[in-house]
Parts: sequence; structure tokens; C-alpha cells
Amino acid sequence: MHRLSVCFIASALVLATFVPHTTAQAQISGPTTRQLGGHTFVPSGLIADPFIGTYLRTTTGAGKALNLQLPLYNLEGEPLDTLSGDLAFFLLGLEYQQRLTKWLALRVGASGAARLGTDYLSMLAEGVSAIYGGEIGATFRLVEGRKYLLSAGAEARSNKLYSVSPLDFARDIIENGLTDSATALLSKGTNWRLAGNLRGAYAFAPWIGAIGILELGPATRVFADSTEGRNTTQVSLGASVSADLLPITRVPIGFAASFLHQSMNDKTTDIGGKQNTSGLGVFYTGRPDLSLGLEITHQRLRQRNVDSSMDITQARLLLRYDF
Repeated sequence: MHRLSVCFIASALVLATFVPHTTAQAQISGPTTRQLGGHTFVPSGLIADPFIGTYLRTTTGAGKALNLQLPLYNLEGEPLDTLSGDLAFFLLGLEYQQRLTKWLALRVGASGAARLGTDYLSMLAEGVSAIYGGEIGATFRLVEGRKYLLSAGAEARSNKLYSVSPLDFARDIIENGLTDSATALLSKGTNWRLAGNLRGAYAFAPWIGAIGILELGPATRVFADSTEGRNTTQVSLGASVSADLLPITRVPIGFAASFLHQSMNDKTTDIGGKQNTSGLGVFYTGRPDLSLGLEITHQRLRQRNVDSSMDITQARLLLRYDF
């Protein structure tokens, strides 16, 4: 992970050095930039923005789960005790958006995530899982002023999950014997999501602005839990505030603070409960077409089939280049 981070930062610095600055400014001038009222919005890995522009964004992240509760059962399936364990998470993402007109942009994206237990208890109970998927979407500009922008959009996403849980495998053998289903140690699952959204941005001053989003649409869980089926309605509500020190101090440093609530986590893990995620990022803002930074996120996620939540802390390297 350390080598990957070094290569990522080195590549971004090379890109920032050798792409002509004046040419890039000319390419992104006008209403397709991330600028309103003289403020260049700092991108967030949690909150999607409403801007109609062409860009490429990559995400690389890793983290750890805390307060993971692992229920312990006897051979009859009765709960005996609850143990604690740790999980490690890894995340990769790529997104490209293409501006077609001044009011319409289309985008495609792909992402993958993995989790695994870091001690013998969590490895036994939670095992290893990997989830990957892709999405397509469109953004339509509704109204724009000097300091504000409101867009609407639609997205479709699908994921596929592979999971290995030794404890579930052993419990299946105890309950059902060595049937064909029980001998399949590898579990597979899929989910999908369709969503319409509203996204808005407002620049309070050249150094500060805010973005808000609302998403709603039908979705499916990877697995049904003990109280709910697979079909559900996903609701996402979030906001971010970005501050850029460049206009007031000439220091090319920006900050982005974000919060996102989702009624279902559909993208980064098979633990598909509701989640609240907050993030704080520090970014390079010396060029209006390039953002490079580190974002730390904290996520509270309800565990599947367990009446408790766990805390996940991640560090994410974000790179965005606007063409």
C-alpha cells in the first residue's frame, strides 16, 4: 500500500508539471469548470458535484473497522457470547465524465473493494470478501447563476460480491450436512441500484462554498438479513463545504469537510446496513484543473444480522483532472 501511494503521488506531480497550465485553463474556461463566484470547489470523495464538465477521477483507499461485534453460537445455533475483532478494508475507484453540451454530461465509473479479518476471530467469523461493480450516469444542468448551480441526474449501478466465511460454512455443514450448497465455501451475490438525484452548489465567497445532494431510488441488497428482504429503497442525503486558501493567502491548499447519510451501503462492502459517513480532506489547489489530496473518512455502519454498529476509518488518495 505504501509503494502504491508513492507511485500515485509521483504520477500526479508529473502530470501537474508537464501539462501546460495555460492550455488547461483555456480548455476548462466557462460554465463547465468547478468554479462559481470566483471559488474553485474542492472535490470530495463522498459527495458528487453538480458541475457539467469533462474530468477523470481516481480513488485509492485503505482502512480498518473498529468495534466489530462477532456473535458466538453453539451447535444448536443459540447465541453464547459476543466477541470483538478487527477488519481491514481496501478500495479502488475510477470515474470519467464527458461533457456533451453546456447542459448535459455523461459519466461511467468502476470500483472495487475488499475486506478481510486481521485476527483469528474476525478471519473465522467474517472471512474475506471482494465486491466490484460499475455505474453509468448523466447530469443535467437545471439553473445556474454567478454563485449557484442546480443540476438533476440519474444513475444506474450494479455490483458483484465474492465472500468466504469459514464460520458460516461450518454452520451450514452442521445444519444441513455435506450437501452441494454446504460444500460451496465461496458465496456469491449481486445487487443493483437505480437513482434520481438533485445536486446543488453555492459559493459564499471566493474562498468558501458548499455542495448538497439528494438521491432516491429502488435498490437490492446483496443478501437479505434476518428482518428485511433484498428489495429496498435507497435514500442518500449529504453535503460538503470546501475552503480554498489560495484567494486570501496565496497558499495553494484547500479543505473539504463532508457528511453523507445512506439508508443502504451498496458499493464498498456486503455489510449492507444504513450508514453515516463523515470526511475531512486536504488538497492541492494551485491549478484550477487539478486536485490532488488525502481524505480521511469515518463511517458508522450497521452490521448485518447483529444488533450493533461498527466504525470504519479510511484514508483515501484522490486525484481529479478536469479537461
